[in-house]
Amino acid sequence: MNPKQKRTKNQIAKAFIELLSRHSFDSITIVSLTQAAGVATVSYYRNFASKEAVLQYYLDGLFSAYINELQAHHELKLKDFFESFFRFFGQNALFVNSLIRDDRTYLLMYAFRTYLDTIFSMLTRKNTTHTVNMPDQYTKLMLAGGLYYTLIEWIKDPNRPNPSVLGKQLALSYR
Repeated sequence: MNPKQKRTKNQIAKAFIELLSRHSFDSITIVSLTQAAGVATVSYYRNFASKEAVLQYYLDGLFSAYINELQAHHELKLKDFFESFFRFFGQNALFVNSLIRDDRTYLLMYAFRTYLDTIFSMLTRKNTTHTVNMPDQYTKLMLAGGLYYTLIEWIKDPNRPNPSVLGKQLALSYR
């Protein structure tokens, strides 16, 4: 992707997420989106097939940023993994709440499945405290589903524990 195309896609995604914080998914029109992004309507259609594709693009960016954050850890204990996961997505709670509100959390689950192998291979390489073997495909899916549903319920909980407390709690359940 050339720099201009990337900049345009980022402008559209950023504007869409901003609009999504104030409006429902279905009420956002392509015209209002492109006006908010400051791009021509044709630029939207050149870069995205649907509004869901804009969300997928944004989620790809989120997961890439999360993976970069994980790569910065020299060692990655299970507790640290869970804590960083919930801290990262907690910082994006407004966006996740928008997905929940608009019944679009399936896009989040799709992103989980897309980045699953990368995240688990990083966890198995960087965890020096416990032996963590690369789980088989079904175990990875079960763990991803558990993380996904825990994240959704945690985001919805007005009295949610902080990421550090939750990270310790979840790590203890895997001993």
